[in-house]
Amino acid sequence: MKQRRVFITALILIALVSISKSLSQVADPAQPNGFNEADEYIELCKNSLEQEKSEEAVEYAEKAIELNDSCSQYYYWLGRAYGLKAQQAAIFGKLPNAKKCKNAWIKAVELDPENLDARIGLFNYYLQAPGIAGGGKEKAVKEAEKIMDLNPVEGHVALAQIYESEGNYPEAEKEYIRATQVNPENKDPFFNLGYYYQRQEKYDQAEETFQNILNIDPNNKEAKKALDNIKDKRKKTKEKI
Repeated sequence: MKQRRVFITALILIALVSISKSLSQVADPAQPNGFNEADEYIELCKNSLEQEKSEEAVEYAEKAIELNDSCSQYYYWLGRAYGLKAQQAAIFGKLPNAKKCKNAWIKAVELDPENLDARIGLFNYYLQAPGIAGGGKEKAVKEAEKIMDLNPVEGHVALAQIYESEGNYPEAEKEYIRATQVNPENKDPFFNLGYYYQRQEKYDQAEETFQNILNIDPNNKEAKKALDNIKDKRKKTKEKI
């Protein structure tokens, strides 16, 4: 029962992170030439995900696939929709919808082995899900290797997550750092490293990391909020002493 609760919590976190990342991917109302009916359904799916309407999101993604069942990215969005539906479902509906999420992403990578979004989705699923739901550490490792071939930044982050899940924190830190070194102008891996330091309660390193983000992007609101949170944690720690 404890393992099931952990898996459900992981699904919620994956869904929320994915939804937040999708905000910048929702298309502008003025669509480019060649934008077809199936693409329009996918945009409706994205909007439904943003509003956390999982039933609608699944329906729209399935309609897009009915029109074109050879598009890898359509299956990626179907997987996202089922992931959110698993989060929102009653206890007995979580596992079936989680499996549909996994199967949609498997189909996505079958259609396009270089679909990085789907690869990352599968990696997270394999890493967090119990065996009964089709998860497993060995599967996650294999997926991380494929991600590394496609995108070294995401590959190092995936390896770091594996090490962190095993409690191998020195190796996890090394991989998070390596991700920041691939392209020092890329803010995303610095966030991964900074939040890792926060989880480890290494606040000096976390502050330095988030400050690095502000050196790249002085107006970054997320980095500023993270620094404020660290200050609050330090204050509460002093009050307890």
